[in-house]
Amino acid sequence: MRTVLMVGSGRSAPSLIKYLGDELSDYKILIADQDTTLAEKHSSEFDNCSAVSLDIEDDQGRDHLVRESVLVLSMVPAKHLAKVLESCLKFETSMITPSYESRDMLEKRNEIEEAGILVLNEMGLDPGIDHM
Repeated sequence: MRTVLMVGSGRSAPSLIKYLGDELSDYKILIADQDTTLAEKHSSEFDNCSAVSLDIEDDQGRDHLVRESVLVLSMVPAKHLAKVLESCLKFETSMITPSYESRDMLEKRNEIEEAGILVLNEMGLDPGIDHM
């Protein structure tokens, strides 16, 4: 079964978890957060969703989860996006995030293109297309 990794289970996450649980029944959805309380609460009704503990600064733990995934949905604050992108580049895994494109991400444009991955950020519409 293919895996979609969602990193972060904060305020914007519950509706996304519900959507993924309902619509991606043929995928395994892993919801990674340092505190799994919210992830467990919002994913418990879905057989295809599970919570896993992750410290975003733990390169090996983050790499392990990204390596096993076909897509990463990064719901972490913008200051942590570069770490998630670093793992995505290493394993050529596409990433979607509702955060705006940061300077760190802009500087990685060539690496993103060379890896042949999609990195989709906030597009400026309100509500953002990334939230749809």
